[in-house]
Amino acid sequence: MESTNEAARLSGRNGIFRSNGKNAYQAENDFEALRAWIESVHRRGLPKGTLAMYTREVERFMLWAVMERKTAMSSMEPADFVEYEAFLVAPPAHWRSKVAVKRLSIQWRPMRGPLRPNSIMVAMTVVRMLYHDWHHAGYLRADPTYGHESKAADHSIYWLTTRDWQLIEARMRVHAYDVFARRTRAAMLLMRRSHLQQQDVVGLVFESLVRVQTPAPGFAVPARDGVLRHIDHETWAAIEAHFADRIRLIAETSLGRFENVPDATVPLIGAIVLGGVREVAAAEPIYAKDFPSKPNVIGSIRQQVLAHSAWQFFEDIAHEMTGEQAAAFLARARSWLDDPSRQTPERRKKILLDKALGNATHEFVDEPKQEELELLQLFMGRPTEF
Repeated sequence: MESTNEAARLSGRNGIFRSNGKNAYQAENDFEALRAWIESVHRRGLPKGTLAMYTREVERFMLWAVMERKTAMSSMEPADFVEYEAFLVAPPAHWRSKVAVKRLSIQWRPMRGPLRPNSIMVAMTVVRMLYHDWHHAGYLRADPTYGHESKAADHSIYWLTTRDWQLIEARMRVHAYDVFARRTRAAMLLMRRSHLQQQDVVGLVFESLVRVQTPAPGFAVPARDGVLRHIDHETWAAIEAHFADRIRLIAETSLGRFENVPDATVPLIGAIVLGGVREVAAAEPIYAKDFPSKPNVIGSIRQQVLAHSAWQFFEDIAHEMTGEQAAAFLARARSWLDDPSRQTPERRKKILLDKALGNATHEFVDEPKQEELELLQLFMGRPTEF
């Protein structure tokens, strides 16, 4: 931006919403104010991932304002934020790259592809936070995002139905034909039966197991909230089948490097294909593949790998449906995959009760089973209609 002929106008030194007085950032243009805001956020002691997300979202918005909208950030008006949401839904090709690239490289692009509704909601929340803080700090005389509500974000959550789970479980039983399918089945059963999130599953090692006697003798594992989640018999059998696959692969393939991993740190759901480890960077690293890899010491898998395999499983089921049915099924599957820990029997009962009482809810489940309907009628003291 600084190399363009419009640097002075785009810097925001004389932005439409700029305040004429002093500001807490002591900033004279938008870039100084942006850097100061990022520094102020970093001083709040937030988690590293949250800080990276805040920085990414405000930098991406700044690039769009200057490079696409040709407008200083401090001159953005309410209509511009509506346009930005539309941009995130369908970013042009010159903004996208399918591979990670070093930021200072000419090949670097700000986005991988269109953002999903929830991601757009997060992006706009961060942008509104930036402008609110700028106004509060005296850098702006008014907040142009005031009253803006994200139109792209769909707050509705549709649960996988009883029929969906019948299809899923039937396919898991019939199509567990190779090591990849058996690993996916073990992971999905942990998420389904033990109500664990993806982050929980990829972080579990045998040391995580806790012996319990209720609700049945066996093992439980801790979730992110610290609550122990029981592992049922079928899930444990799937974990054992996956473990047997790994033992064989360790003996026969390059996974042998994990042969001497201490039993306590062996992952419950682990790697079954070993990629090469780059000990040094390429002479001039540009793409992510050019940089050194962090050695995988215990044979764990990344969350992205688990998510990809689970999503591929859902897409295989959707291929046997009509277009409309497939789209609806994949939307429900995405909601579950984002957070399996929400879709518990207890939460289902609460949603059904809210619906019976006429309360608004953004989560939708299929029709109540007979025993659930009887419980709702008993609770409300009258016949219940859905």
